[in-house]
Amino acid sequence: MSFILFLAIVIGFTVLPIMISAKILKANKTSFKACLISAVGAVSVEHFTRTAIENQGFAGLAALIINGILFSLVLGTGFWKGLTISLLALGVQILIGYIFVGIGLSTGTI
Repeated sequence: MSFILFLAIVIGFTVLPIMISAKILKANKTSFKACLISAVGAVSVEHFTRTAIENQGFAGLAALIINGILFSLVLGTGFWKGLTISLLALGVQILIGYIFVGIGLSTGTI
């Protein structure tokens, strides 16, 4: 049961910000399936760039650009809108992380 709860939280933490960002920016494909594919692709791109590029700043910039291309292809939108979706989703994920820390979920106090 705890694994299912963990899986639901991870999916919610990664897919929902992409769905929200895509719907706000009126992307052509905002289904759960398209956003899940985008999330898996974004994590893969992030891992690949972090291992392939030694400088972490350049790796993050390369991941951002590649994720913009990935989101534009998967969500059926332009590059700049895909880049904006990527940045908005990242901002929402950071905000959710701060909320989790604020209520004590990340420290195990609840």
